[in-house]
Amino acid sequence: MRLATYNIRHGRVTGGHWRGTGRLVRSCAELEADILALQELDVRSIRSGFAHQPRRIARALGAEWEFSATRHIAGAPYGIALLVRGSLTDVEVLELPGGVADEPRRAIVATVTIAGGDGGSSRGTLAVAATHLTLHRADAEVQLAHVAAALSWRGPGPRVLLGDLNLGVEAVRPIVEAAALELVATGPTFPAEAPTKCIDHIAVAGLAVVDATVLATGISDHRAVVATVR
Repeated sequence: MRLATYNIRHGRVTGGHWRGTGRLVRSCAELEADILALQELDVRSIRSGFAHQPRRIARALGAEWEFSATRHIAGAPYGIALLVRGSLTDVEVLELPGGVADEPRRAIVATVTIAGGDGGSSRGTLAVAATHLTLHRADAEVQLAHVAAALSWRGPGPRVLLGDLNLGVEAVRPIVEAAALELVATGPTFPAEAPTKCIDHIAVAGLAVVDATVLATGISDHRAVVATVR
């Protein structure tokens, strides 16, 4: 099973401007993720060609999806999404405490069933949370604890937390470990051209991590984080 989190910066190429939805869609498809958390998506925004980005990406991946707007830019929704090659049930959008008033922070929490590779039986059911936390460290730490707790309330089965957490490893690890999650070790993700900060993360429980990496896609000011688990 392949997990990924990716702040797409509404599809702007690294170091440049928006160049079309097709390139963004390809960069997401190339991650080959069964579960994909995306941040900074546009829906019908003039700056990204009026594309419905979560829908376009989900269609290319053959995925079910859930989008949650965190704010509106020039009247167009902007926010986070969770995409799954399988099914999403018991979906809940959490309003997170703290943060900047003009961009409320949210998390999408759901029960996910991954489809079998041959279209047959499922490859497992797990609880997943996708989020994008505030830039303010103290508030982000509170928000992360809130999301991790929401995953724990889903029960004892496998759990996955994905997102742009705007926190380094030293802040993330004790919070997720307190919720019995294991932080997946990767590397710097921001800024994309020459990353020095590890702020995009995957944490898991009840899953064995086979490998994990950070990928430069040519899109966004973030690199994507991808992990293979079983």
